[in-house]
Amino acid sequence: MSFLEKASILCICTLTLIACGTKPGDGEIPPGDFSARHLVAEEYVAELDSLRSTLVQGVAGQSVDAALFSEVCKPVGARAIALSEQTGWDINQVALKYRNPSHKADEQAAVIMERFIEVPELQDVWERIITGDKTGWRYFSPINVEAACLACHGDKESRPDFILEAYPEDTAYDFKVGDLRGLYTVFVPDSIDTAL
Repeated sequence: MSFLEKASILCICTLTLIACGTKPGDGEIPPGDFSARHLVAEEYVAELDSLRSTLVQGVAGQSVDAALFSEVCKPVGARAIALSEQTGWDINQVALKYRNPSHKADEQAAVIMERFIEVPELQDVWERIITGDKTGWRYFSPINVEAACLACHGDKESRPDFILEAYPEDTAYDFKVGDLRGLYTVFVPDSIDTAL
């Protein structure tokens, strides 16, 4: 077989994988309609992360109180809820070291988070999942600690009083800049084709 024939076959295989919506590292080949949902889920997570980063940078250097805290973390959670309601998807933030118990990583998310910890250059993961009576794909993307996050997520002893009062079981502390804080997750059920 000539070099040109081999290159043509490789090109056809690559285009087929792209058309099926797969990315390097995906374990399974998703259905053909997956690519649109895949892109939308990634866009939603990018939007949430950009909002979080913008809000965090906006409070850098300020003394954090309960009011300022609600201006940073609350809008990201509210946007995730709004996107979930708009799409019928399940869009969340989860962590191993969580402050709000509703953000505790489930078993699948905990395993994926360990994978992100072991492979820091990993950007995202898609996994096939069955939850309750629904099957679908679940997207995971990292939430990394920025310098301004340390006002509430830094040393255990330096957490603001309002955090100690509002979250007595808090475990989301002792982070350093660049640490993996948690994950964004998006569950896209097979029964909902797109969120466009």
